Amino acid sequence: VEINKLGIYKKTETTVDEEGIEIPGSYTQEPTFEAKPMSHGSIMFADFDNDGWLDIVATGYTDGDDSDPVAGPQVGGDNIRFYRNTQDGMFQDVTDHLCAEGETLANVFGRWGTEDSWLSALDFNQDGKVDIVFVGTMPYREGKQSVLLMNVYDAETGKFAFEEVPAGLTPISGTTVRLATVVDMNGDDYPDWAMRGWTSYEGINDWRYSINYSNGSSQYTFDWFWDNEPAEIGGHFSETMSFGDLSGDGLVDMLASNWWTNGDTLCFSLNTTDAQVVAPAAPASVTAARDADNNVVVTWDASALGVSGNEPMYNLYLTEKSTGATRMIVPANKESGFQSGYAQFSAYVLSGGEEPTYTFVNVPAGDYTVGVQAVSYSYVASEFATAEVSAYDALNKVNVDIKAVIKGNNLIVKAADMETVNVYSVDGIQVASGMANTPIQLNGKGLYLVKVGNQVIKITK
Repeated sequence: VEINKLGIYKKTETTVDEEGIEIPGSYTQEPTFEAKPMSHGSIMFADFDNDGWLDIVATGYTDGDDSDPVAGPQVGGDNIRFYRNTQDGMFQDVTDHLCAEGETLANVFGRWGTEDSWLSALDFNQDGKVDIVFVGTMPYREGKQSVLLMNVYDAETGKFAFEEVPAGLTPISGTTVRLATVVDMNGDDYPDWAMRGWTSYEGINDWRYSINYSNGSSQYTFDWFWDNEPAEIGGHFSETMSFGDLSGDGLVDMLASNWWTNGDTLCFSLNTTDAQVVAPAAPASVTAARDADNNVVVTWDASALGVSGNEPMYNLYLTEKSTGATRMIVPANKESGFQSGYAQFSAYVLSGGEEPTYTFVNVPAGDYTVGVQAVSYSYVASEFATAEVSAYDALNKVNVDIKAVIKGNNLIVKAADMETVNVYSVDGIQVASGMANTPIQLNGKGLYLVKVGNQVIKITK
């Protein structure tokens, strides 16, 4: 359907025949790699096709376009767009994947287009695939909505695909003053949802705070809390909400803040749930190997969440032994596994329902340690299970005779061949790179590690 290609695929130029009649251009199979401008919506990064690269889902309001007489008018209003990561720094609009036979993009927007809503990307049913939850206004439906799009991606077709089912969450919205917290609060390994916004549920039609708590499954029971009564939270309405383990017991506590007639406030609510948070088991049988494209491919046996036994999230790191340079998906303590922050659930690695694997791309030659840990939805994690890998090309695993010379803010590494030079701080952070026998800009002063081939030397600037 031509309308589905407008803005997504490139089109040849319009030509004029001998009689002066314009011949409209035709669409090609080459993507435009352009994003649709939208406003008043939400955006999330998540790996929807389980290729290890984060894709994008975005919602919002957009202007229409009726300038193309061949394709016809492009639908304006509330949209939803999906962009696939093409693994080269580009994102391709693949919203047309969601069109059933005979449908246009207008049908997709009519189903799931929204602007005044909040979305979350997470493995809702814990089957190893990232799903999408919408909570808010969907203009083509009456009242506030809560919608779950289950990820049913089919690797054989290579097309994004989602199946809508009821989310079972409080329908609530409010773009500018919305607050929502998604985290396991009762230790059953399923995320709970605390939200504040405008709702039409049960005929209320007012601002409310709600909590949707799980009971050992992805089915939720909801209740109103605080009930819009400022006296219950120290005489203040709350407009922002966050969470964290304030007492160190593994249970997530709540924080809320706002201003009221008697000034600004910050309210702490300790979690007194009678529950014991159980960390998932560390992954077993971790292996790593470097492929012909200079990638390190890591595999491991699937782990399980400590209470539900379902699929956990995974976090990985790759550390070069001689320099300490580290790539890590989500910051965590490599010794204890403790999460250094509360990342979006969609930032972690999922199995996709298959044997877990992850690929670190463009890995320089060297000796590495890889680590894999399992993470729960309360952010309690296992220790890292590790493996060693020597990532070398046959010609690179040789000692290179090198000498470093500092001239002002330039470093020149002298070597017999034009080898790649990488410079690291003492804590393993790469600060510069270049080629041997050519100036490499190196600002700052201190102790640095210079790595060329299989050799590492220390320099002081």
